[in-house]
Amino acid sequence: MKLAIPGLLAAAMAVLVAASPSAFAQAAPKTLSLGDGNATGPLLTRDELRACLQRQTSLNQQREALQRDGGAHDAERGAIERDGEALKAEREALDKSRAAADDLSRRARELNDRVAAWNTKMQEFQAAGRSGPIADRQKRQLDAERKQIDADAQALQNDQKTLTTDLEAKVASYNERVRDRDAKAQQWNARNTQLTERSSALQTERDLWLGECGNRRYREDDEIAIRRGQ
Repeated sequence: MKLAIPGLLAAAMAVLVAASPSAFAQAAPKTLSLGDGNATGPLLTRDELRACLQRQTSLNQQREALQRDGGAHDAERGAIERDGEALKAEREALDKSRAAADDLSRRARELNDRVAAWNTKMQEFQAAGRSGPIADRQKRQLDAERKQIDADAQALQNDQKTLTTDLEAKVASYNERVRDRDAKAQQWNARNTQLTERSSALQTERDLWLGECGNRRYREDDEIAIRRGQ
């Protein structure tokens, strides 16, 4: 026995069958690009997209780390340059101290000339063998002059000792700071080379990613699935 379909039901099913192709058509999946939107490469598979996204995250992290390290590196350069300016000012102060040392040398030469002149006058006085009031006055003058020479010699010796001790301490401190600054500058230059190499390597990796990932499109649904851990 055949099952008959009532006329109205058969007509409804005919309409449903006729409407099926358009009513249940699947919309084309939306595609996106990891690059600038001008992707021309083949569509990424989900696994390829997952790998590209991981690489993209790694590249971004490396770039951020490089920027942080570069900022700290630039700040350190500023500190080294400020140390250089401070050393320059300290060197100028040392040069002034050396000028004071030169003045002490001049005083020492003048004192030696006075001593030599006094010795000559004393020899002449003794050779003359004079006596009396005039000779006594000359002797007192020579004694007073000798006393003043001795006082000036003691003052000069004290100044030389003070200046020498102070200058030696300042020179030692200056030289130590110069060595410290030079060491920092050498370390900075070494790190600068490393940062340059890191930047170059990152750019190479970035260019490779653009060619392998940024130049290709992917399904949005795949990205959503990956974000969900699928």
